[in-house]
Amino acid sequence: ENAFWGAPTSTPFFQAGLLYGLRHPNLPGYSWYDRALGRKVQMNTPGDAMAIDARLRGHGRTSLLDHGGHTYFSLFHAGAMNRMCMSTLSSFKLMARSFAYEIEGLGSARTKSAWDFLRSFGMESWQAMREVRQWARSVNDWRHEQGFLVSRILLQRLGWSFAYTKSLVDMVRGVPLIYLVYGNYDEVAHRRGPRSELAMQELHRVDASLAELFAVARAAPEPYDVILLSDHGHVDSLPLEQRQ
Repeated sequence: ENAFWGAPTSTPFFQAGLLYGLRHPNLPGYSWYDRALGRKVQMNTPGDAMAIDARLRGHGRTSLLDHGGHTYFSLFHAGAMNRMCMSTLSSFKLMARSFAYEIEGLGSARTKSAWDFLRSFGMESWQAMREVRQWARSVNDWRHEQGFLVSRILLQRLGWSFAYTKSLVDMVRGVPLIYLVYGNYDEVAHRRGPRSELAMQELHRVDASLAELFAVARAAPEPYDVILLSDHGHVDSLPLEQRQ
């Protein structure tokens, strides 16, 4: 009657263990049928992420982000002072309430003009649309490409730029702990393969970002330790569209 899933190679399992200190969070994967809730749950559904977050917090359990920590793009809020996580998206009130807090201080961290930003964003969006079109034609399948394009433009470009810049501001301000999830490579590797040209470009972006993070961490009024973690790996495989 009681089954335990011990495989840790998924983002929900890893983040639950890291943020709540659970050796065995017992989360089966990214999507599963949850008996306690009586329905299928999926971790990119904000309401589901919030429900699992509340369960993990149960019985007064503490979190790594308690006492003023910030999180960016994690699945779980885990007591962070800010609201940049998946479970927050389940409530418009929470999002609206946190908006002013999230943009505070970003102006001082600006490194390019509004025109330069819009021009580079427009070029990257155009390149993303071209790449999606070429890929869909090569595999003769458009089923997953619309979602990937939205993710590519809004999450991987706009969202990451915002979260990354805000993390630099947080270090200058002395936020006690910052959990920054870099999901760009993961998103691309799932759709294009871990050694694809697009995935390699994201790895180079990771390297450049880490260099700046390390530099600011050393120069901050109270220096930070920068710890790089991976929640799972990737293996080359044929796209499903080429299999079926």
